[in-house]
Amino acid sequence: MSAQYFSVVTGKDNFLANIKNEERVLRLEEDESGRKYVSSLQMDGTLILHNIAMLIPNGQKVGILPFKDLAFGSDYVTVPACQISEIYLVTEELATQIRAALGGITLAK
Repeated sequence: MSAQYFSVVTGKDNFLANIKNEERVLRLEEDESGRKYVSSLQMDGTLILHNIAMLIPNGQKVGILPFKDLAFGSDYVTVPACQISEIYLVTEELATQIRAALGGITLAK
């Protein structure tokens, strides 16, 4: 289980989450500069998301809200790989903001 955060985009949702079964469904590689990226996704698999947050529009800005605080939110969400339109690692800055949102901390810039 990894502490890396991913943006998992489906047709209607954009989840920011850790992937519990990352080793079985994703293949990560590094580019020449050492940055990791998702190189392949097992299309017949299912991703198990946890530590989930979602982006919430707030005027000109976007906020991050823990998924459990939204209506019908839960600790885990399963997403069939065939329903994913995009998946990528988030930046460390965004990962810190996600951890803060999940911990109930407000970051000011």
